[in-house]
Parts: sequence; C-alpha cells; structure tokens
Amino acid sequence: MGSMLKQIWLVLVLSLIFAVALAFVDQGTAQRIAENRQQQVQALAQMAILGEPAVGADGQMQFKIKLEPVAIQDVQAAFRVTPAEGGDETLGYAVVVEGIGWDRLLILVGLSPDLQRITGVQIVESRETPGLGERIGDEAWRDQFRKPTAQPLELVKGRAQSPYQVEALTGATISSDAVTSLVNEATAKALAQLK
Repeated sequence: MGSMLKQIWLVLVLSLIFAVALAFVDQGTAQRIAENRQQQVQALAQMAILGEPAVGADGQMQFKIKLEPVAIQDVQAAFRVTPAEGGDETLGYAVVVEGIGWDRLLILVGLSPDLQRITGVQIVESRETPGLGERIGDEAWRDQFRKPTAQPLELVKGRAQSPYQVEALTGATISSDAVTSLVNEATAKALAQLK
C-alpha cells in the first residue's frame, strides 16, 4: 500500500512539474506565434491586394504594404492596406473571416480601395481533406473569386454562366461552399461597415 501511495505522489508531482514547464513554454512562445501569424496575414494581404509576393535576395518576404486595423464587427480581423514606404493612399482592404468547411477555415479576402471588387482570396488556415478539400488553396481556383462586389457570389456545379458564379471543386463541394460563403460574408460586412 505504501509503495502505491509513493507512485501516486510521484505521478502527481511529475504532472505538476510538467504542467508548470508547459505553461512557461506556452507563455514564452505566444508572442512569437502572434508575430508569425501577423507576418503570414501581411504576406497574404500583399498577395491578395497587389497580386504577387515580393521576395528579397535572402529569400525573406519583402513587404510593400503595411496593415492598419479597421473596425468591422464579427470578423477575425480587418485592415486598411497602405504602402509600406509611407503615404496615406489606400491600396485596398484585407478582411479575415473564420468558418467551417469540413473543419476550421480562416480566409483573407482582399478588396479594392473603393470596395467595388474582390482583388483576391487567400487561405490563412485550413484543415480540409488532403487531395479534395485542400484544393481550395489552389491559385487557379481562388482566382475565380476576383469579381465585382455588386452582388453575392453563387457557387455552381459545372460551368459558371454569369460573372457572379464560382465553379465548385469536384469532390469538394462542402469546402467550395464554405469558402464562397465566407467571401460573401467578408464582402457584405466590409461594404456595410466601411462605406
């Protein structure tokens, strides 16, 4: 009986030590994780607004933009995109929204300065099915979202017949529908709250 109590105490003490160590590691890495996420969002916003990444000779991302937070309710984040080298010119807006496809999705929608056009869609985070739903990250599929914002986009199976239709990915209708819905949500909220 005494041996069993010693083992129970040993497990409890080790659990406490590991919990405290894990808390310190979490505390120490939280800021770095936040900084990495901010850089990722900035890189994706640059691609959504300007259409291309800028990579320096050292292989590091060279930012031509800076992000200024703007208030849009019920979205993960929203930014006014301005030139990195200064000036107050609005290059566009970047709106980050979260939803569910097969799993959690986090996407960034780029909008023109006058909010009349979707300039790009980038996948910030996705845990969709490999080989099927993960194809939402393919540039060719995401490019079809570059459309006017005058009306919501409609997901269709087969060929798009109007400028407001988006072709669903074969075998990934749920993921396609989730992205289309999130783009519509981000666009509607930006139009309602930024104009």
